[in-house]
Amino acid sequence: MLDNPIVCFDNFFSHSMYNHIIENSKSNWELRGDYIYKNLEDDFFTKDCVLHMSNKFNQNIGLYRGYAHGHKFHKHYIHQDNNATHTAILFVAEEYEEDWLGGTIVYTDTPNYIPFAPNRLLIFHAQLNHVGSNFQNTDNFRVQYIWKINA
Repeated sequence: MLDNPIVCFDNFFSHSMYNHIIENSKSNWELRGDYIYKNLEDDFFTKDCVLHMSNKFNQNIGLYRGYAHGHKFHKHYIHQDNNATHTAILFVAEEYEEDWLGGTIVYTDTPNYIPFAPNRLLIFHAQLNHVGSNFQNTDNFRVQYIWKINA
């Protein structure tokens, strides 16, 4: 499954796991210029979520790093991740409307736009160029939880 360069899963985490993530997203952020940030260091994120990924992918997953960030009007740059084999991005929102947009573009031979949807996990080969886009039509933060993993 992770041989594919881009894979997307809707409703990736169970209702109870996703609710835990939503509750976590409501506090303990560090302001970094024009965005918010936090490391994902507790066992829920470093063990439970990674084990859930391993089970869903039927593959051993090792965690390089986990973190979260939220943006409102942040300038995004096309980049790639070089410290792991895969990047896993979870779109996090307690409420969301489609006209807010806020998806991620992952580049293969062509640009692949993956729309934002709560509890959607986007996973792709880390060396692929990618870029996020800001929400539109709202002042809400576009929040993502990100795991750099090795499969």
